[in-house]
Amino acid sequence: MWKTLIVDDEPLAIRGLRRLLSDCPLMVVGEAGSGREALDQVARLQPDLVFLDIQMPELSGLEVAEQLAHGEIQPLIVFVTAFDQHAVSAFSFHALDYVLKPIDPDRFAQAVARVLHLLETRQQAGFWQRFNTFLQEPRAPRSDRIAFAVEGEHVFVSPKDIRWLEASGNYVCLYVGEQTLIVRDTLQRVLERLAPWGFVQISRGKVVQQTLIKRIVPYGKGTVVITLQDGTDLVSGRRFQGNIQKLLN
Repeated sequence: MWKTLIVDDEPLAIRGLRRLLSDCPLMVVGEAGSGREALDQVARLQPDLVFLDIQMPELSGLEVAEQLAHGEIQPLIVFVTAFDQHAVSAFSFHALDYVLKPIDPDRFAQAVARVLHLLETRQQAGFWQRFNTFLQEPRAPRSDRIAFAVEGEHVFVSPKDIRWLEASGNYVCLYVGEQTLIVRDTLQRVLERLAPWGFVQISRGKVVQQTLIKRIVPYGKGTVVITLQDGTDLVSGRRFQGNIQKLLN
């Protein structure tokens, strides 16, 4: 069974989650009533999964998720909250799911099923680690697609469809057409894999496909605004002037 931590400042909500989890192969190993206590419990218990409320004393659930995203212990996170306006921010911290209160049992069961699928996949760590190492090795393109590890699956993407990339903690967001794929990897490793297809780094955390650049406009003090063909505006600072100059030559 996988170790699970419940974080909520309402005892009634914690009891409700325990009841919903009673028939699942998830073992609740601890509870926390504040953001600060949640971080302490994660460090002590090293859970595989955290059910996390958002509005709590000391630290919010979003702040807890942000700190966990940069820590050594990175459990899966499912937000359970009464506030739907935080969904976009939650997924920017790579939450696996976002369940609204009052909890619908069927909706909660869907979230748990998704969690179990990913945890079972992670259990095959030896195989996936070797496979991911193989996938991350730079190589000349042998086809028009690259496989990226996304939430326990390997998604094949055509590099020409990737508009731009953005680093976020230990993850990289790939903007592919109208879709955003969240890949657990470093920006440098992803950039190395995409090198044969003409991607260029324009800031510490952003990379663009140079064939999709529509215009580059100076913004002052070495800063430029890069507009992509779809209208996306991205800012590049003085530190990356050399890369921008190569595009202009």
